[in-house]
Amino acid sequence: ETEASTGSGPRGSGNGAGNGDASYGDAQQEFLNALSPLISSSDLGPLLHSSRGQMLTEQEAEYRVLEFVVTNTLEDVELDNITVKLSGVDESGLFREIGELGIATLTYGDAASAYMVLQKMDGGIHCARFGACLEYTVKEDGDDIGYKDEYPVEDITLTIGDHISPRGLPPGQFRQGWEAMHAQGGGETTAKHILGYKTLEQAIKGLQTSLNCEPCDGSGVISDETAARGHTLLLCGTFAGGMTVLVKCLLGIDPSRGCLLKLSVRAKSQAVTELVARAVEE
Repeated sequence: ETEASTGSGPRGSGNGAGNGDASYGDAQQEFLNALSPLISSSDLGPLLHSSRGQMLTEQEAEYRVLEFVVTNTLEDVELDNITVKLSGVDESGLFREIGELGIATLTYGDAASAYMVLQKMDGGIHCARFGACLEYTVKEDGDDIGYKDEYPVEDITLTIGDHISPRGLPPGQFRQGWEAMHAQGGGETTAKHILGYKTLEQAIKGLQTSLNCEPCDGSGVISDETAARGHTLLLCGTFAGGMTVLVKCLLGIDPSRGCLLKLSVRAKSQAVTELVARAVEE
């Protein structure tokens, strides 16, 4: 994301930092240092005003960087010019490829990362699945030229959980935040699901993975008491753009129906709560 502000020289005016502010000297020096390659401080004059910063790009993630860790498991074989090719990106209409970084050489047993950068085509939050294939040159012992080859790998899946970063909270703070969001008129989405997990332990691990959130108040561990009557999993994460998301999962095992879930999501934005609730369905 990019942020910009404007500054005024001797002819400027405004309500920003002035000579009476304690931070004026530091602000002026920073301003002069930044512009010194373009104009001398004597020509520029003192800083009279600095406007408030204004966002020039959206705060949500505009790009997705995909990292592919590649290991050469072929004895007596060197892999050169390794790149990852995705299929279905242009057809999706959601992203476009804007750059890639391959791996020059991998000898047997070595590992390195290749990268692909995708740009979102709009400001929405999207899920997608793309085909993926490794392309490389194979060089066996005594072969300086080699031959080109390719190897298909598992599809690349972009989920709603990929837009969330796990965030831990101090003990007791989840409940405070949960009540505060309701009092401040934040959004909330509630949904019920029947999940395919056989145990509560599997459900807790699976929900942490799909929502990409951090358990709070020790709720990531099941006690004998909660195992008998059900379990409440409390999760916290940070959605793309910096918004806190709180999730309450009421879990139980029904012998005839499977794992039952009542999911409640709270955040400042109603749209975000609806998106996060959908992550369980993926």
